[in-house]
Amino acid sequence: TATPTATPTASPTASPTPLFTELMPQGCCRNSGRGSNTLPGGYLFGTTLEFCQAACQARTDCGAIEFTTTNRCELHPLEDVAAPRADAACRCFRYNAFELP
Repeated sequence: TATPTATPTASPTASPTPLFTELMPQGCCRNSGRGSNTLPGGYLFGTTLEFCQAACQARTDCGAIEFTTTNRCELHPLEDVAAPRADAACRCFRYNAFELP
């Protein structure tokens, strides 16, 4: 009889870094001075999270987004996005395409 051979297994691969990472605790994006620091033209109303993310990706100066339960989107600059201000009505996501502090 033939000796059974081991079935090859796939080697583990690293998961890709997601384009956006939600910052915790859940809340509104704030800079280190605890201000909003929204980019000029960075308010979008009646939108979706996906559209908000795409709007950030389309800009070279966007480093984070804030999305609210009222479907408002705010685009924030590359630098100085600190821990969110706790608020159940907001979510803050860091855009991972750039090296951020």
